[in-house]
Amino acid sequence: MIGTPSYAVTGLPTLERVLSGFDDTGTRWALLRGRASLGVPGRDVDLLVAGADLPRAEDVIFGLGGVALPRSLHPWHRFYVLPDPQSGPGLKLDVVVEILYHRQLRIHSGLEEALLARRVRDGWLWLLDPTDTFWTVLLHCLLDKRAVNERRQDELTAALPLVVSPSPGEELFERLCPSSWNAARALDRVRERDWDALVALGRELVPSSPAPTPSSPTAGSRRAVRWARAAAAAAYPLVWRGTGLGADPHALELADAAAVDVIVLDLRRWPALRELELLVADADHERLVAALRRGRYRRVAGAWTRPTSTGLERVRVGSPSRRGMTPAAWAELQASASPMYRRRHCRRPARVPGGP
Repeated sequence: MIGTPSYAVTGLPTLERVLSGFDDTGTRWALLRGRASLGVPGRDVDLLVAGADLPRAEDVIFGLGGVALPRSLHPWHRFYVLPDPQSGPGLKLDVVVEILYHRQLRIHSGLEEALLARRVRDGWLWLLDPTDTFWTVLLHCLLDKRAVNERRQDELTAALPLVVSPSPGEELFERLCPSSWNAARALDRVRERDWDALVALGRELVPSSPAPTPSSPTAGSRRAVRWARAAAAAAYPLVWRGTGLGADPHALELADAAAVDVIVLDLRRWPALRELELLVADADHERLVAALRRGRYRRVAGAWTRPTSTGLERVRVGSPSRRGMTPAAWAELQASASPMYRRRHCRRPARVPGGP
């Protein structure tokens, strides 16, 4: 793409399959940072995904054998690991649907829609506009890291010649900064590679980390915690798959096999339980129900229920007339839906008119 820093990306088949799957399902996404270091073992891939499209993104990730990691450390981040023959630890995705800065302060940027609207294409990647890359990376360094490492220095200096004013990121930067700083001064500091001045600005913007106390963990206890976490990380995918988390509902396979077009209003996965809410045209309702019966689903407490190797699957089936939808509302719902990953007859809507 002209005007955008471009790098050759080869040898990343797993990542390319994931991101191509996002595109195939209408998922809006963009690489947040780290373009030049894609494929480096042990490095996360930082992605912004539209909040409304996250279920579609997860369909792709789980469909490729991915596992969702616990969110205890950073609740606004979603981490996923996918098996990757070229990477021992696997491909790790760090997905956010909201751009927040600083773990304690949780500064809401409000930049998400603007970033996705301004993204640019480079081969099979969607990148942030260079201006947006500059300001989001700079704010990440100042507010989250309070440091500018060599990789981020390279990203900032590469984007600098392409920065256009004004922009949503620039406006956020100037709102957060003291009166002695503005966008022009920040651009000058990067141009002169004066990273110390920028780090000092970061210390002004956020409070310092608390000083160690006598009760702080010792080096030995920290190592023990790291080992325990590593062991848990190794076992977690087995537990995840063993309890049926991330597995595709069998009902979707039956709908595909019967060539019945369904809208997936909701899909929730818990250990040993999958719950699915489907909407199907009035004319196809009985055909889908017949397919469920043939698939050994039984009507229990208002839902079609089937035991699986990891627990239960519960499916609720509705139709426009049963939900009291007008023809216009049904048409709107169908128009808003995008295909699910690798499924011809199953789609997810961006939103449900009138609510679920």
